[in-house]
Parts: sequence; C-alpha cells; structure tokens
Amino acid sequence: MNPLWIIAGLQATSSVIGGISSMNTADLNAYNTETDDIYQKAQAKELARARMDEWRQATSSNVASMSMNRDIGSSVSVEAFLKKQKEVAASDVGRMQNVSYAKSLQSIASAAGQRREGRDAFIGSLFDAGSSIYEAKYKVSQTEY
Repeated sequence: MNPLWIIAGLQATSSVIGGISSMNTADLNAYNTETDDIYQKAQAKELARARMDEWRQATSSNVASMSMNRDIGSSVSVEAFLKKQKEVAASDVGRMQNVSYAKSLQSIASAAGQRREGRDAFIGSLFDAGSSIYEAKYKVSQTEY
C-alpha cells in the first residue's frame, strides 16, 4: 500500500474527528445558553414577585399610616395615590417581563447560531476529509505512471 493513502486516511480521520469535536462543543455551548435562559426567566419571575410583594407591603403600610390621620375610604387624594402606586408597580413588573422576553429571544437565537456553527464545522471537516482523499488519489496516480 502506498504511504500516501495512509497519510491521506490519517488526515481525513483527523479532520472528521475535529469536526465532530467542534459540533459537540457547539452543542454544549448552546445547551449552556439555554440553561442560562431558564435561569434568567426564573430570576425575572422572582424579581417581579418581589416587586409585587414590596408594593403590597408598602400599600398596607401607607393605608395604615393614612388611616390614623383620617377616614381614607372617602379621600379622593388617597385613592389617587394608591391607584398611582399600583400603576407604577404594574409598570415595573411589565418592564421586567419585557426585558426577560427580549433576553430569552436573544438566548434562543444565540443557541441556534452556536449549533449552526458546529454543524458547519462538521460539514467543513467532511469536505476537508474528501479533499485529502482526492489529493492522495491524484498524487498516487501521478507516481504510478
């Protein structure tokens, strides 16, 4: 057997193994990105829950404080104040949800891109392997004549 075939076989094998390794690394990176996305969603939910708890506690404190001074049930200014505080809290939570959603979309796109890079590296390695084999065939044909 011509040593060029052995060298070509080793080059092709090395290329394919490198492509498989790149694809596996990209899959792992994509998995980590998706895991981070899950963590960020949970964190965003916890922050929103904490913000609503903070609003409920502040509302209770404000109502208790205001009720000591007057009848808050009939006060228009107190109602307006409490309504505005509720709107602010809801706006904060809505903003948190929007940011979480945007980050989630970004993570999904990033993971897909990472997987695509891995597949492209693997496909490229197959072309490199084929090229090595073809080059060896050509060199063997040149030396045999």
